[in-house]
Amino acid sequence: MIKTLTNLFKQDKEKFVVPKGVQDVIPVVAIFDDGIFKVGKDKYSKTFKFTDINYAVASREDKEAMFLEYSELLNSLDSGATTKITINNRRLNRLDFEKTILIPTKGDDLDVYREEYNKMLLEKATGANSIVQDKYVTISINKKNVEDARTYFARVGADLIAHFGRLGSKCVELETDERLRIIHDFYRVGEESSYHFDIKETRKKGHSFKDYVCPDTMEFEKDYFLKIKEFIDECAKYPKLLQVAMGIEGLICGRSIHASAVYLFNDDFLEHNARMKAPNGVYTTQFNMADSDYQSGLKMDFLTVENLDKIRHCMDMLVEAGYIKWQGSLRSTYDKYLHPDVLDYDTEEMWDWIGDNRCTDLFQFDTQVGLQSAKKIKHH
Repeated sequence: MIKTLTNLFKQDKEKFVVPKGVQDVIPVVAIFDDGIFKVGKDKYSKTFKFTDINYAVASREDKEAMFLEYSELLNSLDSGATTKITINNRRLNRLDFEKTILIPTKGDDLDVYREEYNKMLLEKATGANSIVQDKYVTISINKKNVEDARTYFARVGADLIAHFGRLGSKCVELETDERLRIIHDFYRVGEESSYHFDIKETRKKGHSFKDYVCPDTMEFEKDYFLKIKEFIDECAKYPKLLQVAMGIEGLICGRSIHASAVYLFNDDFLEHNARMKAPNGVYTTQFNMADSDYQSGLKMDFLTVENLDKIRHCMDMLVEAGYIKWQGSLRSTYDKYLHPDVLDYDTEEMWDWIGDNRCTDLFQFDTQVGLQSAKKIKHH
């Protein structure tokens, strides 16, 4: 038994990957048309919905029979699978309730009775703060592929439905759309009626199913997460705000010059790239460095002549003052004394000079913002 549990825990343990977006928070890798979800490297799950039974008002003999049948149900579950029972308390969606439960009017003399009956149903449904309780059984299993998982769930599902039937409970498999609906309603409280998902249309457009069910944004704490209410409220107030925000996400909103990257072109650069001006008037590529490299641009990294001059003068002055010794060449002298790998970053005097603004040049920190950042580094 201990060995079985140990193997189960190993199977459930997945390598944690830091989510880069709200879509990545949803623990589903892929979905299939028959309601099977891939939730890990080789792990698949299937969810079944079941109704409640009148155990409390049953006779003693019926209770014993229910108990024994429930024990058989639990024993029928595979020891190599993970089974979870979920009780979902959700607020009643009035629109869905009216579509599925209420009797539609027909424009005849009996409408008055239909309306009265519908009124009674609504009063009953909204009596307990409009809270509805749904019950689910989710079975997860590690299989090599979805075909093996599909065969397993077909066998286990038939047994599960039969056992619940003998208990007096109705058990049904949830389709893909129904499972996604549960996730959508959990993450998007108050937007239940806006749910719409067509798996065929989604595949045709190349969209991710997570885009239809994930929240707009989330805020993570130590042991729980929140949806950022202020942003959600603003999106609700201005309907096109989210559309605009998603439209400008990832766009380049500033222009700058790389410290030492220069692209060389044999012919007209417009054949491979595009040109624009930085704020100081210097021409730069319109494509960023990664895209320019992807376009097979020939990039050479140079330090500017000014910085090369400063390094050379610094070395000459240090040799002349006797602080360092000439090593026979510029490269050898630089490598021995000034190379970043040999500099002593723990020297308190150097950090004091930076803080007192006594350094003539800090290279890439030699800007107003960079200098302030360097001063705020309290090394000692």
